[in-house]
Amino acid sequence: MQITEGAMTNANTRSLTLGQVARTVGIDVWQVQRALERGFDFPTHKIGVYRCVYASDLPLVRQALERAGYLPHAPGAA
Repeated sequence: MQITEGAMTNANTRSLTLGQVARTVGIDVWQVQRALERGFDFPTHKIGVYRCVYASDLPLVRQALERAGYLPHAPGAA
């Protein structure tokens, strides 16, 4: 595993820490953590001490954060 451009990578998969996810979507990390605690699940995995999300799962994370009320609903979303 190596750190590249602020993201953890292993083989050909890019992972984002919860802090990186929060910065990407424009909210605080506690909101991402609280959404998980409240049961708005999205796929996560551990890399060492970090809880991470595959970059390809970012749309699922956004949907969960919208349902949790931490992100506004995307235009055109049901």
